[in-house]
Amino acid sequence: MELYLLRHGESAKSTRHGRGSNGGVRNPGLTEDGKKEITRIAKSIRRFKITFDTILTSPLDSATQTAKIISSTFKMKGNIINCNELLPEGNNQELYNRLQHYESESSILLVGHEPYLTHIIDDIISNQRRKVSSRRSVNRRIMKETSTTERSIVVKKGGLAKIRIISTTPKLRGELRWLLTPRIIKSIFEDPSTVETARQKKENHTIEKVL
Repeated sequence: MELYLLRHGESAKSTRHGRGSNGGVRNPGLTEDGKKEITRIAKSIRRFKITFDTILTSPLDSATQTAKIISSTFKMKGNIINCNELLPEGNNQELYNRLQHYESESSILLVGHEPYLTHIIDDIISNQRRKVSSRRSVNRRIMKETSTTERSIVVKKGGLAKIRIISTTPKLRGELRWLLTPRIIKSIFEDPSTVETARQKKENHTIEKVL
């Protein structure tokens, strides 16, 4: 299974309204700049011929809007599933239980939030690392350094990670193949002519302002 994890795009600042029993937090969704960037990222990823069979998304607006932009760009139909397990306070084990129902050849995109996505990545690759480590003699210092490295993983807004799942039972185990920031995604996958055109427009705009 190929598992992709995408953090939602730039969203308007969440505001806390009232202090009811659940301390409700309002998520107003993506900003206009956030929508534009996710659209660019989606087009860039598609040029790399990545495909998704299903998109599982947090039901919060910032994530569902991100998922819809990806789905539209990839011309997917009816393959977006709201998944409470991807809420910021979601339960990763329940998420893994859901993923176990998909075919091993599946390509699945998860759209969610930080720091939960980082926690998922750390947990899945740590499960795989622990399996390897159990067959070797590893000193405490190396293990401590490894744990520190894992905690340093951060998925930027619009960033995309890819994990190759090795096993789904008894626990989800996988290998981190790559973790890309939005800037890297666009620099690697975007059409150079598009980038050049955008740069030229910016330069022309600057010249007009000077004149």
